[in-house]
Amino acid sequence: MVFKNSADRWTVANILPVAFVLGIIGSIWITYIICHLARLHRSQDDSANFRGVWQTVISQVLVLHLMICYYRAVFTDPGSVPDEPEWKTSRSSTDPVGAGGKGSASSDCPANYEIKQNGERRFCKWCDHFKPDRAHHCRVCRNCVLRMDHHCPWICNCVGYRNYKFFFCLVITSLKASIFMAATSYESVRWSAEEQVEASYRFGIVYCLTISIVMSFVLLMFFLVHIYLMTHATSTIEFC
Repeated sequence: MVFKNSADRWTVANILPVAFVLGIIGSIWITYIICHLARLHRSQDDSANFRGVWQTVISQVLVLHLMICYYRAVFTDPGSVPDEPEWKTSRSSTDPVGAGGKGSASSDCPANYEIKQNGERRFCKWCDHFKPDRAHHCRVCRNCVLRMDHHCPWICNCVGYRNYKFFFCLVITSLKASIFMAATSYESVRWSAEEQVEASYRFGIVYCLTISIVMSFVLLMFFLVHIYLMTHATSTIEFC
Protein backbone atom coordinates (compact mmCIF):
# COMPACT_ATOMS: atom_id res chain seq x y z
CA MET A 1 0.00 0.00 0.00
CA VAL A 2 1.39 3.38 -1.00
CA PHE A 3 1.79 6.10 1.61
CA LYS A 4 -0.27 9.24 1.24
CA ASN A 5 1.77 12.45 1.29
CA SER A 6 4.98 10.40 1.24
CA ALA A 7 6.91 13.31 -0.27
CA ASP A 8 6.37 15.36 2.91
CA ARG A 9 7.40 12.56 5.22
CA TRP A 10 11.19 12.58 5.09
CA THR A 11 12.08 16.04 6.30
CA VAL A 12 15.22 16.85 8.29
CA ALA A 13 13.22 17.06 11.52
CA ASN A 14 11.70 13.62 10.87
CA ILE A 15 14.98 11.99 9.81
CA LEU A 16 16.96 13.03 12.90
CA PRO A 17 15.10 10.76 15.40
CA VAL A 18 15.47 7.79 13.02
CA ALA A 19 19.18 8.53 12.61
CA PHE A 20 19.52 8.74 16.40
CA VAL A 21 17.87 5.32 16.88
CA LEU A 22 20.03 3.73 14.17
CA GLY A 23 23.10 5.32 15.77
CA ILE A 24 22.25 3.82 19.18
CA ILE A 25 21.59 0.39 17.67
CA GLY A 26 24.78 0.52 15.61
CA SER A 27 26.98 1.71 18.48
CA ILE A 28 25.76 -0.99 20.87
CA TRP A 29 26.11 -3.65 18.17
CA ILE A 30 29.65 -2.64 17.21
CA THR A 31 30.96 -2.28 20.77
CA TYR A 32 29.36 -5.60 21.74
CA ILE A 33 31.14 -7.38 18.89
CA ILE A 34 34.51 -5.70 19.31
CA CYS A 35 34.71 -5.52 23.10
CA HIS A 36 32.87 -8.69 24.12
CA LEU A 37 32.45 -11.29 21.40
CA ALA A 38 35.92 -10.78 19.93
CA ARG A 39 37.48 -11.20 23.39
CA LEU A 40 35.69 -14.52 23.90
CA HIS A 41 36.76 -15.81 20.48
CA ARG A 42 40.41 -14.82 21.13
CA SER A 43 40.47 -16.53 24.52
CA GLN A 44 42.55 -19.66 25.03
CA ASP A 45 39.81 -21.07 27.24
CA ASP A 46 37.56 -23.57 25.46
CA SER A 47 34.55 -22.65 27.61
CA ALA A 48 35.01 -18.98 26.68
CA ASN A 49 35.19 -19.91 23.00
CA PHE A 50 31.98 -21.91 23.34
CA ARG A 51 30.23 -18.98 25.05
CA GLY A 52 31.47 -16.76 22.24
CA VAL A 53 29.89 -19.03 19.62
CA TRP A 54 26.41 -19.31 21.09
CA GLN A 55 26.33 -15.68 22.20
CA THR A 56 27.32 -14.61 18.69
CA VAL A 57 24.54 -16.67 17.12
CA ILE A 58 21.82 -15.50 19.51
CA SER A 59 22.84 -11.83 19.51
CA GLN A 60 23.09 -11.59 15.73
CA VAL A 61 19.74 -13.33 15.21
CA LEU A 62 18.12 -10.89 17.65
CA VAL A 63 19.70 -7.89 15.94
CA LEU A 64 18.65 -9.15 12.50
CA HIS A 65 15.08 -9.67 13.71
CA LEU A 66 15.15 -6.21 15.31
CA MET A 67 16.21 -4.55 12.07
CA ILE A 68 13.56 -6.42 10.06
CA CYS A 69 10.85 -5.28 12.49
CA TYR A 70 12.21 -1.74 12.44
CA TYR A 71 12.19 -1.67 8.64
CA ARG A 72 8.62 -2.98 8.50
CA ALA A 73 7.42 -0.51 11.17
CA VAL A 74 8.98 2.42 9.28
CA PHE A 75 7.93 1.49 5.75
CA THR A 76 4.51 -0.11 6.31
CA ASP A 77 1.56 2.18 5.71
CA PRO A 78 -0.41 2.30 8.99
CA GLY A 79 -3.63 2.51 7.02
CA SER A 80 -5.66 5.46 5.77
CA VAL A 81 -9.27 6.26 4.92
CA PRO A 82 -10.01 5.11 1.36
CA ASP A 83 -10.52 7.72 -1.33
CA GLU A 84 -13.87 6.20 -2.18
CA PRO A 85 -17.04 8.23 -2.84
CA GLU A 86 -18.82 6.81 0.22
CA TRP A 87 -16.28 8.47 2.51
CA LYS A 88 -16.56 11.87 0.82
CA THR A 89 -19.10 14.57 1.54
CA SER A 90 -22.10 14.68 -0.77
CA ARG A 91 -22.96 18.23 -1.84
CA SER A 92 -25.31 19.63 -4.46
CA SER A 93 -25.69 23.03 -6.02
CA THR A 94 -29.14 23.50 -4.43
CA ASP A 95 -27.98 22.42 -0.97
CA PRO A 96 -24.28 23.34 -0.95
CA VAL A 97 -23.69 22.90 2.75
CA GLY A 98 -25.03 20.27 5.11
CA ALA A 99 -24.95 20.21 8.87
CA GLY A 100 -22.01 22.08 10.28
CA GLY A 101 -20.95 23.17 6.81
CA LYS A 102 -19.65 19.70 5.97
CA GLY A 103 -22.37 18.28 3.80
CA SER A 104 -24.17 15.02 4.48
CA ALA A 105 -22.77 11.52 4.52
CA SER A 106 -23.27 9.28 1.54
CA SER A 107 -25.90 6.56 1.99
CA ASP A 108 -23.19 3.99 1.16
CA CYS A 109 -20.92 5.17 3.99
CA PRO A 110 -20.53 2.39 6.61
CA ALA A 111 -22.27 2.95 9.95
CA ASN A 112 -20.19 4.57 12.67
CA TYR A 113 -20.50 4.46 16.43
CA GLU A 114 -18.18 7.36 17.25
CA ILE A 115 -19.85 10.74 16.77
CA LYS A 116 -19.11 14.32 17.78
CA GLN A 117 -20.70 15.98 20.81
CA ASN A 118 -23.34 17.61 18.61
CA GLY A 119 -24.35 14.21 17.20
CA GLU A 120 -22.77 14.67 13.75
CA ARG A 121 -20.57 12.15 12.03
CA ARG A 122 -16.85 12.71 12.63
CA PHE A 123 -15.37 14.66 9.74
CA CYS A 124 -11.79 15.62 8.89
CA LYS A 125 -11.55 19.11 7.46
CA TRP A 126 -7.94 18.55 6.40
CA CYS A 127 -8.55 15.37 4.39
CA ASP A 128 -12.10 16.37 3.41
CA HIS A 129 -13.74 13.05 4.25
CA PHE A 130 -15.61 11.36 7.07
CA LYS A 131 -13.57 9.46 9.62
CA PRO A 132 -14.33 5.85 10.56
CA ASP A 133 -14.32 4.75 14.19
CA ARG A 134 -10.94 5.04 15.96
CA ALA A 135 -9.37 6.92 13.06
CA HIS A 136 -7.54 10.16 13.81
CA HIS A 137 -5.77 12.80 11.76
CA CYS A 138 -2.00 13.06 12.18
CA ARG A 139 -0.69 16.55 11.49
CA VAL A 140 2.84 15.22 11.04
CA CYS A 141 1.92 12.63 8.41
CA ARG A 142 -0.91 14.87 7.12
CA ASN A 143 -3.25 11.94 6.88
CA CYS A 144 -6.10 10.24 8.74
CA VAL A 145 -4.78 6.96 10.18
CA LEU A 146 -6.97 3.91 10.75
CA ARG A 147 -7.07 2.85 14.41
CA MET A 148 -4.31 5.31 15.16
CA ASP A 149 -2.35 4.47 18.30
CA HIS A 150 0.13 7.35 18.20
CA HIS A 151 2.66 9.05 15.97
CA CYS A 152 6.12 7.68 16.72
CA PRO A 153 8.98 10.04 15.77
CA TRP A 154 11.50 7.20 16.28
CA ILE A 155 10.11 5.36 13.25
CA CYS A 156 9.00 8.49 11.36
CA ASN A 157 5.59 6.96 11.01
CA CYS A 158 2.25 6.63 12.69
CA VAL A 159 1.45 3.42 14.54
CA GLY A 160 -1.91 2.24 13.31
CA TYR A 161 -4.01 -0.61 12.01
CA ARG A 162 -1.57 -2.06 9.46
CA ASN A 163 1.78 -1.69 11.24
CA TYR A 164 0.97 -2.01 14.94
CA LYS A 165 2.06 -5.66 14.95
CA PHE A 166 5.48 -4.71 13.51
CA PHE A 167 5.82 -1.91 16.06
CA PHE A 168 5.00 -4.25 18.94
CA CYS A 169 7.37 -6.92 17.60
CA LEU A 170 10.04 -4.21 17.42
CA VAL A 171 9.51 -3.38 21.10
CA ILE A 172 9.68 -7.06 22.13
CA THR A 173 12.75 -7.88 20.03
CA SER A 174 14.58 -4.72 21.11
CA LEU A 175 13.84 -5.58 24.74
CA LYS A 176 15.17 -9.12 24.33
CA ALA A 177 18.30 -7.93 22.53
CA SER A 178 19.02 -5.24 25.14
CA ILE A 179 18.57 -7.65 28.07
CA PHE A 180 20.71 -10.32 26.40
CA MET A 181 23.55 -7.94 25.60
CA ALA A 182 23.46 -6.39 29.07
CA ALA A 183 23.51 -9.80 30.76
CA THR A 184 26.31 -11.26 28.67
CA SER A 185 28.54 -8.18 28.41
CA TYR A 186 28.74 -7.93 32.21
CA GLU A 187 31.31 -10.73 32.07
CA SER A 188 33.65 -8.56 29.98
CA VAL A 189 33.07 -5.53 32.22
CA ARG A 190 34.13 -7.56 35.26
CA TRP A 191 37.11 -8.94 33.34
CA SER A 192 38.23 -5.43 32.31
CA ALA A 193 38.10 -4.34 35.97
CA GLU A 194 40.45 -7.15 37.01
CA GLU A 195 42.90 -7.00 34.10
CA GLN A 196 45.14 -4.29 32.69
CA VAL A 197 43.37 -3.17 29.52
CA GLU A 198 43.36 -0.07 27.34
CA ALA A 199 41.13 2.79 28.41
CA SER A 200 39.33 2.71 25.06
CA TYR A 201 38.38 -0.95 25.59
CA ARG A 202 37.12 -0.31 29.12
CA PHE A 203 35.10 2.70 27.92
CA GLY A 204 33.59 0.69 25.05
CA ILE A 205 32.43 -2.27 27.12
CA VAL A 206 31.09 -0.05 29.92
CA TYR A 207 29.24 2.03 27.32
CA CYS A 208 27.73 -1.14 25.83
CA LEU A 209 26.57 -2.39 29.23
CA THR A 210 25.24 0.98 30.40
CA ILE A 211 23.25 1.80 27.26
CA SER A 212 21.89 -1.76 27.12
CA ILE A 213 20.63 -1.49 30.71
CA VAL A 214 19.06 1.93 30.07
CA MET A 215 17.36 0.71 26.90
CA SER A 216 16.16 -2.44 28.69
CA PHE A 217 14.47 -0.35 31.37
CA VAL A 218 12.86 2.06 28.89
CA LEU A 219 11.67 -0.73 26.59
CA LEU A 220 10.31 -2.76 29.52
CA MET A 221 8.16 0.19 30.60
CA PHE A 222 6.98 0.68 27.03
CA PHE A 223 6.24 -3.05 26.69
CA LEU A 224 4.16 -3.10 29.88
CA VAL A 225 2.20 -0.02 28.78
CA HIS A 226 1.24 -1.63 25.47
CA ILE A 227 0.37 -4.91 27.17
CA TYR A 228 -2.02 -2.92 29.35
CA LEU A 229 -3.50 -1.15 26.32
CA MET A 230 -4.02 -4.40 24.42
CA THR A 231 -5.63 -6.21 27.36
CA HIS A 232 -8.03 -3.27 27.74
CA ALA A 233 -8.73 -3.05 23.98
CA THR A 234 -7.69 0.58 23.77
CA SER A 235 -4.99 2.69 22.16
CA THR A 236 -2.55 5.32 23.37
CA ILE A 237 -4.71 8.17 22.02
CA GLU A 238 -7.87 6.77 23.57
CA PHE A 239 -6.11 6.19 26.90
CA CYS A 240 -4.77 9.74 26.97
